[in-house]
Amino acid sequence: MAIVINGKELEGDFYDADFMDRYESAMIHMKDRAEAGKNQHYKKVGDAMRAQIQVVRECVDEIFGRGTADDIFGPDNHNLKDHLRAIADLADCARQYRKDQNDFLNRYTQRNTVPYRPDWKRKK
Repeated sequence: MAIVINGKELEGDFYDADFMDRYESAMIHMKDRAEAGKNQHYKKVGDAMRAQIQVVRECVDEIFGRGTADDIFGPDNHNLKDHLRAIADLADCARQYRKDQNDFLNRYTQRNTVPYRPDWKRKK
C-alpha cells in the first residue's frame, strides 16, 4: 500500500501488523517528545520550530527507516508547516485505514451474527 507524504510515495501497509507496531510506537514517541519539549524554554522562536521539526523527522524515520525524512523533506528544509502537513497526511492515511477496516468488519460480521432460521417470518 502506497502512502503519499509531501508528494513522495512511501511503502507502508496499515493492514500489516509489523508496520502498525512501528507506526504506533513512533507516534507515541513523537507525542512524548513533543510533550517534553513544551517545558523547554527557547531563546528564539526558530529554535523552538527546529525542535518540533526534529521530532517529526525522527518519527518519519522510525516508521519508514533511517534517511526517509531527508528523502521527503530534503536535508535542509526547516519549514515547520511542511513537517506538520506530513504528520497530518500520515494521520489521514491511518484514519482512512481504520474507517475501511471498521466498514469491512461491520459489513461481514453483522450478517453472520444472527443465525438463519427458515421458520422466522419477515414482517412486512
